[in-house]
Amino acid sequence: MHTSIVDTFNGLPLHPLVVHAAVIVTPVAALLALALVRPSWRMRLRWPAAGAVGLAWVLVWVARASGQALESVNRDFFEKNKAAGASLQLHIGFADKLNYVLFTLLVVVVLFAWLTPKLPRPAGTVGAVVIAVLALMVVGLVAQTGEQGARTLWNPDGKTDYSVK
Repeated sequence: MHTSIVDTFNGLPLHPLVVHAAVIVTPVAALLALALVRPSWRMRLRWPAAGAVGLAWVLVWVARASGQALESVNRDFFEKNKAAGASLQLHIGFADKLNYVLFTLLVVVVLFAWLTPKLPRPAGTVGAVVIAVLALMVVGLVAQTGEQGARTLWNPDGKTDYSVK
């Protein structure tokens, strides 16, 4: 059953496909935004950083929407398997936080890009520090969201030992 534009691609769940793009693009975009801390790079990188963060936010939005579609298809499994259901809720919580922080970073970077030519240097430095904090939060949330997603799929109860012996 087809429920939305973000549930499947070519017969496969879209979520695991788009997540790989989000996991690559989002930290790269955050690092590009982080580069705005260096005053000599600000004018050159301000719009590329804004574009990269915008692309990252779109990918995270599609990942979240496709994840919701995938969850709805597997709702019975998550209701029966309490460990997997609890693990999924943690994953969703991290994804929601990532979405909010990344959107905040997007707004701040776009405003910064637009206002940078008009800002006095001290104001630019304050803006760059705010961007740096948000960018580092994004990188951490990408890691937490991805790890929790992998745990949800591969080891929701923590009982499986995948280490090589």
